Amino acid sequence: MVARGLSREAASFVLVAGVPVGDTVAGLRLWRARYDQRLARLREVAHHDLALATNAATALGGPAGLAGHLLRAIPPTDDALGFWSAVDDAWIDLWVELLRLTPAAGDCEREAVRDRVLLCRGGCGLRCRLAADTAELR
Repeated sequence: MVARGLSREAASFVLVAGVPVGDTVAGLRLWRARYDQRLARLREVAHHDLALATNAATALGGPAGLAGHLLRAIPPTDDALGFWSAVDDAWIDLWVELLRLTPAAGDCEREAVRDRVLLCRGGCGLRCRLAADTAELR
């Protein structure tokens, strides 16, 4: 019916106050696309003014700061925690790039930056909160 143009597909989810209702995974994919765009914009800003980009990234509060409303509304299932872990990895990779570390600089330096970002769990370090940790708490 859909292929013939006699009907159309129903929405798999709707956003209610920014939270996906219905197919949560599809809603999270939409959120992730917007999140990736935000990280891309921070990278663009970093090309012009690194201090401004790092200040903006710090002010965002990390992935948990950007997804606070979702973390409160979506139960921490295995699928959701896997999604949030990938979001956290993208955040850590952003900081590795902002600090201008490359794989040529050595894997131990890159891991040290990851460790520094992971110290954010208690609110110290780069003043961010990781989403997977926060999802389990909420």
